Order: sequence, then C-alpha cells, then structure tokens
Amino acid sequence: MPGVAGAILTKKPYPPQEARITIGAVSVFTAHTSHLTPSGHTHRWRPPTDVTETETHVVVTVEIAGMEDAEFHITLQGRQLAVSGIRERRSGIRAFHQMEISYGEFATEVKLPSLVESEGVDANYADGFLTVRLPKQLRHIPIIEID
Repeated sequence: MPGVAGAILTKKPYPPQEARITIGAVSVFTAHTSHLTPSGHTHRWRPPTDVTETETHVVVTVEIAGMEDAEFHITLQGRQLAVSGIRERRSGIRAFHQMEISYGEFATEVKLPSLVESEGVDANYADGFLTVRLPKQLRHIPIIEID
C-alpha cells in the first residue's frame, strides 16, 4: 500500500476464520471485523455509491476515478459491505484555485438488501467505477405436503 503524507492506515491482524478472496488485483475480505483502522487522519470522504439488485446478484457500484485495482480494500461482514482506500493527489501542483475533487482516505459502507454468498464475489474496476457483484444466498424453502 503506497504511503501518503498525513494519512496513515494500519492493518489489524486477520482472524483465522476470515477469508481473503483475490479477484485480479482486488482483494475481498470476509470478516467479523473491518481490517482497516484510521490512524492520524481525521477526515474521510465518501464516494457516490449505488446498490442495485438483479435476480441472482446484489451489485454495489462505487464512483471513484483515478485509482488502481490494488488500491481498494473491500470487506464483507454478513450483510455489510465496506469499500475503502486512499486516492492520492497528483504531485507537482503549485497552487489551488478551485478545489472540488476529494482526495485522501475514503470509505463507503452499505447494508446489502439480502444475504449473499462470500464465494463467487466478483470485483471489477473500469472507467472510474468499482463494481462488486455478490451472489445472493439461495434459500431452499422446504415444501411440506399435508394430507
């Protein structure tokens, strides 16, 4: 993880029951606790986030341009999905005349509308959007015939 002046992230040790799924360069952690703790940085910003649903998946889309796959931290804990990371400001800037784009540490956390399977999670980053597809948990409702 690249270092950023003024923003420090520390990782907690991963408990043994935690699973780490790597999809390309994006890692998805299924955990009982979040693996990131802010330290020495008081301002986090939240990128725009959509949660949609198809027949088979819950889809979380985060609008976050200017990142690389490996710069995202995705944690799935039950029905909570958290996405965090650091978007670095370009170097060489001498003066700011207008500042509307957020940089530094970001985080978004959403409650998923249904239970999902941790296996089969797919994350893709393209054109400034991180898309996380989570397969819905299939529930088998027993059919009971009553005579």
